[in-house]
Amino acid sequence: MDKNTRGLIGSDARDAFRHWHKQKKENKDLHALDIDLVLISRDPPEPVAVIEYKLKDTVDDIKFSHGVLINWFIKQGVPVFLVESDRSLKKFYISQIVFINWLPRKIEVLKNELHTATEKGYFTESQYFQWERHLRGGEKFRNLLPW
Repeated sequence: MDKNTRGLIGSDARDAFRHWHKQKKENKDLHALDIDLVLISRDPPEPVAVIEYKLKDTVDDIKFSHGVLINWFIKQGVPVFLVESDRSLKKFYISQIVFINWLPRKIEVLKNELHTATEKGYFTESQYFQWERHLRGGEKFRNLLPW
């Protein structure tokens, strides 16, 4: 990733477009979503994992559109993970999403928690990036991880 890309925090233009799109009456019955992060491998060039990020202990539920797309990724063989943390981004709680049942009124997320792989019950920043390298297939990291 180049220096300019690394320095970007967000996009006012993208946020404005999404807000505009949600307000239009033409889209009242249509569904759309944004994905928080997709990890990409260079060789082979393909998605290796999808990460949905949520602030821990908040009411930021996974919605219908997320359920449809997350289930599609899983069906394609791309694992999807729920990463939660507080605003300090020092402790990470990671679960692999297995399936999302979006049919009931309250969406059900079936997941396997991964944070038990660490002694403290959560991933530190360093452990988080080791885990992410593992997902990307970084050979030199494979033997460092307990999962």
